[in-house]
Amino acid sequence: MQHIGPQGLLAHIHRTYLPIRGRSLARLTVHKCIICFRSKPLMLQPVMAPLPSVRVTRCRAFENAGVDLCGPINIRSGLRKVTPLKHYIAVFVCMVTRAIHLELVRDLSLDAFISVLFRFIAR
Repeated sequence: MQHIGPQGLLAHIHRTYLPIRGRSLARLTVHKCIICFRSKPLMLQPVMAPLPSVRVTRCRAFENAGVDLCGPINIRSGLRKVTPLKHYIAVFVCMVTRAIHLELVRDLSLDAFISVLFRFIAR
């Protein structure tokens, strides 16, 4: 069956025979096949690095925060013949609780980011 796997092997055998404990026999047969065993190696989980101290110390929400910008998104405002304007979203992430806060940014300039940052701090 060209190393089909336990489910396919059992389906092929069921065409002519009805083996007792067929599923466990098919799984055992595929597990003993060296080619099948090598083609599906066990993946090792990488060891996770220790978390930074900022992430594990208790503090108020958004006392330690990270920021990222995503976009652009097209925003249309108005009633007639409105051209869409390109805007971005500032994502503020709390390091402890992983809560997020979203703010709209009009462009990628420094002035626009500072105004968004001040709006976030004011909240």
